Amino acid sequence: MLALLILASPSIPVVTEAQTYTYVRQWGGVGTGKGQFAFPVGVAVDSQGDVYVCDTGNHRIQRFNGDGTYVTQWGSDGSGNGQFGVVDEIAVDGVNIYAVELDNYRVAKFLNDGTYLTHWGSRGTGNGQFEGPEGVAVDRAGTSMSPILIIIAFRGSIVVVHT
Repeated sequence: MLALLILASPSIPVVTEAQTYTYVRQWGGVGTGKGQFAFPVGVAVDSQGDVYVCDTGNHRIQRFNGDGTYVTQWGSDGSGNGQFGVVDEIAVDGVNIYAVELDNYRVAKFLNDGTYLTHWGSRGTGNGQFEGPEGVAVDRAGTSMSPILIIIAFRGSIVVVHT
């Protein structure tokens, strides 16, 4: 059974010794339906406790509330606006979702309800281009009016942008 497993820890310290975790809940299974997954990889949690999962094999992102109840999904296979080739990493900055698309060499930005906003990037090694983007993080405590987005590319580059 393929499932999303939630564990809890009293805090999130740097792990220097064995920690004790408490089982909280799990949900999902293998498939293409709502709440099912085909190779889930990236996961992010927003400030309200909603969970966003990169459902890579189904070319979509699924959103759940904190108890695992399905909320919505978006995406389909392709390279158009709101479509994904291989969506494998995700970050949240309040109401915006940033999804890294490995096969489309870009980062797509959505509202938390799945509304497509924009994307940037293309294949290459120049400014604003990616050779296999692999990771994404948002600096929520940035000093600018907009958050800072950091993307790690497979071929050794790190791209920093203001969104």
